[in-house]
Amino acid sequence: PENLPAVHVVVDPPPSLLQQLDGWIQLHGDETEEIVARARGPVVRGISFSGEAVRRWSACPHVDLLLVDGPGKGAGRRFNHDELAELQREISKPVVLAGGLDPDTVGDAITATRPWGVDVSSGVESGRGVKDPARIRAFCEAVRAADSASS
Repeated sequence: PENLPAVHVVVDPPPSLLQQLDGWIQLHGDETEEIVARARGPVVRGISFSGEAVRRWSACPHVDLLLVDGPGKGAGRRFNHDELAELQREISKPVVLAGGLDPDTVGDAITATRPWGVDVSSGVESGRGVKDPARIRAFCEAVRAADSASS
């Protein structure tokens, strides 16, 4: 729909591409702060969780939102959410939580970290690349329940 902005998900794009993209840009590679500064649109910085990475990218003025993932970005692996929770008061950016979330784990993850949002892919699949409507519904219900419980 026209009222929803595009989100371009890229890994180590050439600087010239960053200047051509309209809408949100979600970066998941080894981009430096200098490269990130060249983006035209708002930037989502995808990172594998570490205290150092969270602090570094939270301090970057060219990043609008952090997507904090488990080890091996996009691998569907969890990380210690309690460690992220301990960093919350140091984080100046909204956080989207990713990595190993599924209908059974997302509620506890939300309760522990109070993220701005959550990101899921493999956690709602019945098989590799096959989204399961029942798992998607269960995931959304778990998110709503955790959100309501902490409001």
